[in-house]
Amino acid sequence: MADDTYPDRGSFKVETRDFRNALKAALPHVSTAEEHAGSIGRLRFRADGENLYLIGTDRYTAGVALVSLWDTDTPEPMEWDLYPVDAGTILKVFPAPRKDALEDEFLRLALRSSPGGHGSLTVKDESGLCPDDTKQLTVPRPVTCKYPDMLGIVSAAVARASSPDTGAATVAFAADLASRFMVAAKVYGTVLDWTASRVQDQPGVFIRVGESFVGVLLPIKATPEYIEDRAEQARALAARLPATAPDTVIPILFDDDDAESGDLVDTTTGEIVLVDDIVGQAAELVVSTQFGSVGMLSRKLRVSTVRAGLLMAELERRGIVGADNGSKARDVLVKPDDLPGFLAEGDSH
Repeated sequence: MADDTYPDRGSFKVETRDFRNALKAALPHVSTAEEHAGSIGRLRFRADGENLYLIGTDRYTAGVALVSLWDTDTPEPMEWDLYPVDAGTILKVFPAPRKDALEDEFLRLALRSSPGGHGSLTVKDESGLCPDDTKQLTVPRPVTCKYPDMLGIVSAAVARASSPDTGAATVAFAADLASRFMVAAKVYGTVLDWTASRVQDQPGVFIRVGESFVGVLLPIKATPEYIEDRAEQARALAARLPATAPDTVIPILFDDDDAESGDLVDTTTGEIVLVDDIVGQAAELVVSTQFGSVGMLSRKLRVSTVRAGLLMAELERRGIVGADNGSKARDVLVKPDDLPGFLAEGDSH
């Protein structure tokens, strides 16, 4: 269903390199699952008169890239969506300017509506370098769908991290070094656990992969100038995001087709609800092994750690496992012969 709270027409001028960088940075976070094509399988754009936000999420990660608006005829907030394939076409049609270019190059983004809530996005080269051969591309603009407020969630997270009361520590490290640990995650077929920790009496990151790999990542050696430069960048980013209180909690709501296989969505609250089939599988694993581990559920059921945690919470609600023990496995309170009765009792709640 289209969102009628935003205008359906407008145009925006952006710097070409800035816009391309934002597209490339946000696209990896867009869900590639076929069942998400009508919801989070697309980029969400939001403009506020000063900035254009490109937002992507697949429910496990979220990315927000910011683009400065050089001018616009729509100062009020505006939202629209773009399919990833069309974003890829834009990147191909409008290449990055040369690094030694003497002048900035610009694009004009023009939105137009059509009956039924659909419309189009036209991207036009406004650099003025080749007025007789101006590039222009028009792609379909899908009907705006219900989409989680990832911009609000990210803005609140930035506000919390920037608040002196949180005591949050920032650890800066090179991306190529961090990517080395992805090899271990792929080899062992499980997730990376990252924990901020002190390594050799300096802030660093402790990385664990299952039960067979552990590593540390040391931060970039920071000079006072480097620290101040990064602090200034952090302040500038916070100033460009929507003002959000650090203690703001924003519910993440998804449409019905956003649930994973085996999930349902409460149509009243929009929250993901686990159905009995997957809960029963989780219960059988935990009880048969007498081992209440989220990591074990994630590996054996081939689900994300987040979903495995939801399953473990449901098993606690049904009295099958005890309370969370931190890093230790939960106590299993049910013997294999008693499991069917506990599952049936949980269904009646």
